[in-house]
Amino acid sequence: KQAQALKAYRALVYSQGWGSSINSDPTTLMRYVLALSRSGGRWDEAVAVFDRAQLQASGGIGMTLVDGAFDARRPDWSGMKAAAHYVLGTRSPRHGPADPAEQLRHLESAAHAQPNWSAAQFAFGQALEKAGRTGEAKTALNRAAAHASAEMRQQIQVALKDLNSKDKMR
Repeated sequence: KQAQALKAYRALVYSQGWGSSINSDPTTLMRYVLALSRSGGRWDEAVAVFDRAQLQASGGIGMTLVDGAFDARRPDWSGMKAAAHYVLGTRSPRHGPADPAEQLRHLESAAHAQPNWSAAQFAFGQALEKAGRTGEAKTALNRAAAHASAEMRQQIQVALKDLNSKDKMR
């Protein structure tokens, strides 16, 4: 079924004239990246699709989905999968509503694939808090703080204080 999935994604992503933005939606592109990673697809194709998602998301103004880029000559499937899961966990698709449970699963996958990536840990912690899983949220936020820049560490400390104050109110 992986071969069928890849064929369907290729047809969707590389089609012209659909009159829809689904084939350029970063969430569609990241799902394609994950399909490539599961099937042992071509690394260079995954990098090209990832770069296309970054470009589509930036709208030409230089904003990116995630910091950093991947080198087409140096495969890093773990990093690529983590980045794709992070995007799918933090962005709403253009077509249809976001599913919070699915987003939480994607953020969990990103956090487990790259445990030292503070942004993934932070987003995972926030999603856990929204799901009412405050103990796990604190753990994820503390992991994020251990690897965060000073600026991000301040955001994390605010989030942890907020969680602690909510716990005291219960």
